[in-house]
Amino acid sequence: MDQNKKVEKRIRKVNAFPFEVEFKTPSLSSKAQVVKLSSQGFMMEIEGNYLRPGESLEFNFTLPVLNHVIVSTGTVVKIYTQFPGALTIAERGEALNLIEIHFRGLTLDQKNYVYDFLKKLQTAKAS
Repeated sequence: MDQNKKVEKRIRKVNAFPFEVEFKTPSLSSKAQVVKLSSQGFMMEIEGNYLRPGESLEFNFTLPVLNHVIVSTGTVVKIYTQFPGALTIAERGEALNLIEIHFRGLTLDQKNYVYDFLKKLQTAKAS
């Protein structure tokens, strides 16, 4: 057996976004897709318009690849509405909203997990 022979490993590429987030307010419990993440918070895409700026919510998501679970609270900061055209209405039925959430209660470990995830994303983009 030739020990100098290299063993090839297949690296499976995983898209960082979107990934699922579950959230709840006092009157609602739902799921959405995180489309952007930063050290301050995240943006999630949802159908319909049932969240308001200033509203508090609880959320949980798992960071892709790293598999760290983030369970915390946040505040709705901004809502960006994409008004549906004829094709969007036929496909989805409602307007899409991007909801900007700022973190409120992340632990130090959770902040580090988010930072590590973002750092790995930057490294992946550079290569």
